[in-house]
Amino acid sequence: MAIYHLHLSKIGRSEGRSAIAAAAYRSCSRMFDPEQGKTFNFLPKRKQLIKSGLVLPEQKQNQLKKSDQELRQELWIKVHEADRRKNSVLAREITVALPKELEKDKWVVLVQSFAGWLADRYRVAVDFAVHSPPSSENVHAHLMFTTRETDLVGQELTIGQKTRILDCKATGGQEIEKIRENWENLCNQFLLNLSLSISRKSQKKRGKTALYLSRQSYYLLQNQGRLTLEAERQLNKTATISPQEQDEIEAILEPPKIRGRTRAIELDS
Repeated sequence: MAIYHLHLSKIGRSEGRSAIAAAAYRSCSRMFDPEQGKTFNFLPKRKQLIKSGLVLPEQKQNQLKKSDQELRQELWIKVHEADRRKNSVLAREITVALPKELEKDKWVVLVQSFAGWLADRYRVAVDFAVHSPPSSENVHAHLMFTTRETDLVGQELTIGQKTRILDCKATGGQEIEKIRENWENLCNQFLLNLSLSISRKSQKKRGKTALYLSRQSYYLLQNQGRLTLEAERQLNKTATISPQEQDEIEAILEPPKIRGRTRAIELDS
């Protein structure tokens, strides 16, 4: 079932993190960090990588004669050089879940479209990677983007002024909501032919009453022969059930009451 998941985080020096190491890990590649004099090699992880790439505002990366990997190395070294303070935020990262119902090529186009929107809106470079772990159905994408405006002058990558709109209290919340909304709209465009959709809004905000069955309650109901059809369909995930059914669940899960007075026992230390 297609689900909505989007998480926005930061990669900063104050946590001792390296944007170069993070980019190498997400792109399953090998990159050199001149600050640490260290090479980060994540090539062995390439079996979980579907596609990685770098998007500049107005798709200017298409004008370059450099490969994505050369551009990635150059970009994040320049980001480190531009922000040397010990509390600098080097990059922002968005992690999204991808609809399993789509084919692989659609995942890539979807993520590239989202990366292009981010690049154009904030005038930043976006380094994306689509992952599909072999031992999991957790298909997802990482989108690392610069905290400074990024442009291309000829064949030269330039790092400009800080983008403050996501940090400002007056605009940050609104911008994050726009990001979440854009991802929802993009996904729904791709899911339209499958008659599926996702929503960034909670069940409550959509006017629906949803109760969540724990694994324990699921099997208890199953053993009692009182498992609802909706709960069965959702496979122990989200089930919309009636208040009467909720009372039954609480009755099953309620611990037995011990009659009589409970005596507290103190142990000598």
